[in-house]
Amino acid sequence: MKPIQPSKEDPIRLNGTMKWIYHTGGKDITQVEQAFVRGEHEIVIEAKWESYYYTVPLVSKDGVNFTADFECKKPAKTSRVQVSCKLWLNKSGYLLFGEWIEEGNEMLWIVELHVTELRAE
Repeated sequence: MKPIQPSKEDPIRLNGTMKWIYHTGGKDITQVEQAFVRGEHEIVIEAKWESYYYTVPLVSKDGVNFTADFECKKPAKTSRVQVSCKLWLNKSGYLLFGEWIEEGNEMLWIVELHVTELRAE
């Protein structure tokens, strides 16, 4: 069974977990509230960790390597976030693995996503 092929007009809806692993050895984990795969070159992930709200607009030229440069919403301020990651997928879901830079702090970033809403083929 091959993965479902998304389109911009009919995105695949997903949920899962988002993890940050710090170079100091610590880590943080949060639930992905929702995510959308819109074609081979766009994935949008929405998540909240503590008082931080993230909408991660990942784009790709080759369908494998994704990047995002966006602002994270926090109480009374925002911060710039830069992400670069690689996408792996199979019939059970999607895995994004790469680097997350926020407020000058570099972290390893891992996102596991699973289809929550199948559409008619």
